[in-house]
Amino acid sequence: MGRVAARNRLLAPLRRRQFHSFGTSSIVDRPMWLAGASHIAIGDEVIILRGSWLAVETAALGKPAPAITIGARTGIRPGCTISAAESIVI
Repeated sequence: MGRVAARNRLLAPLRRRQFHSFGTSSIVDRPMWLAGASHIAIGDEVIILRGSWLAVETAALGKPAPAITIGARTGIRPGCTISAAESIVI
């Protein structure tokens, strides 16, 4: 877990610009697919492990952000797929 945390400390400034919001101490580690990140809100202390797929579909891009909201202290295991055409709150 040390490598994951170190890599994501370096990526944190990029993630803050990519996402609608990106909480403190959150980690999005090597997603397989990331689409519509500007419509995804990540809470504090969230960990999304490698190989996950986060996507906001075209239908949701024209609606007010965020289409996907992942709340504080949520853990998402490797390979999980989350895709929203409307709205999802986790």
